[in-house]
Amino acid sequence: MQLLNFFLSALKPEDRAALNASMAEVSLSPAQPMFEVGDEIDALYFPGSACVSLVTVLSDGKAVETATIGRESVVSLIDALAHRPSRSRVLARSAAVRCACRHPRSAPGSAKAPTS
Repeated sequence: MQLLNFFLSALKPEDRAALNASMAEVSLSPAQPMFEVGDEIDALYFPGSACVSLVTVLSDGKAVETATIGRESVVSLIDALAHRPSRSRVLARSAAVRCACRHPRSAPGSAKAPTS
């Protein structure tokens, strides 16, 4: 798999290797919804050749693009780490690497400290 995403490329080889089993290249159609507001974050997306748009839907139904994520970053990382549903409509613009999310903890803050 060719890594066009700077975030993935910056990971240590052992960290990237830990993700490899869950990663797959995906081709996304322009404006294809990846997440809607309230959706569970079941995967992270690492844009490769283009960008992803985060759109805020207003109370009157109109939408405004509030952020663009390119190949330097990760889509929905903060929501996934916080175990929160998507706070934005997320629309694809091109190809990306998809990595399934596995939450090792049942809730934020529930991890036990290592014992020595």
